[in-house]
Amino acid sequence: MKKIILSKLTVFIVTAVFTISAAAQKPLEGTVTYTQISNWTKMMASLDYLSQNQKDQISYMSSNRPGWKQYKKLHFKKNISKFENSDEIANPEMRHWSQKKEVYFILNNYDQNTFQSALIFNGKPYLITDSLYVPAWKIKNNIKEIAGHICMNATTYDSIRKQSIEAWFALDIPLSTGPERFSGLPGLILEVDINNGAMILSAEKIDSIADTKLFDIPKKVKGKKINTMQYDKMLKDYIEDKRKMEQPWFWGVQYY
Repeated sequence: MKKIILSKLTVFIVTAVFTISAAAQKPLEGTVTYTQISNWTKMMASLDYLSQNQKDQISYMSSNRPGWKQYKKLHFKKNISKFENSDEIANPEMRHWSQKKEVYFILNNYDQNTFQSALIFNGKPYLITDSLYVPAWKIKNNIKEIAGHICMNATTYDSIRKQSIEAWFALDIPLSTGPERFSGLPGLILEVDINNGAMILSAEKIDSIADTKLFDIPKKVKGKKINTMQYDKMLKDYIEDKRKMEQPWFWGVQYY
């Protein structure tokens, strides 16, 4: 899909038109199905502590595996959203595997300005509860179509993971939510590009919500309870340890 460079005036007009029409025509609830592609070669190449020889070896070994594909889902309403892994298997070679699905979700409550998340970090379960996190976005002047919606882009930077992030948000769905912990833009985020293609989350379709119980938290979810500051400290220390050992830090933890 081609990016189209617009003048600031044109961007303003397009944004206004789609926002106004969205309020009148678009239901502010649904389920977005995202395809997540992880490019191992690019993920490794972004590690500044690996030698060029190490990167070349990894690139050679990964030449026949262009990327790892997964499906994710975002259920959203006006004041709440829940992001989670999909039950649908994206990689054909995994269809005959029998494995326990990891508990993973991010539940954002915009009325209460809070989020809850369950995840696995280095083999151990954690429950994170804190105020909503909003990245420091810089909105750009580019637009493109994603899943039938005209989207505008914005960028930010993750200083802990050292990742450049580009998000594309729908101009006709004026909800400040998105996949993973990405939110805070004037439209539903339909695509996220991390480190120039190292990992891409892109919306395939938006369906109506099939069941309001999709927003419920699993009753048996367990894990050590922490807040965002504690998680960030834990992640920073973990990355530093992997840097010293010259090993990829994203094995066993979230890449983003």
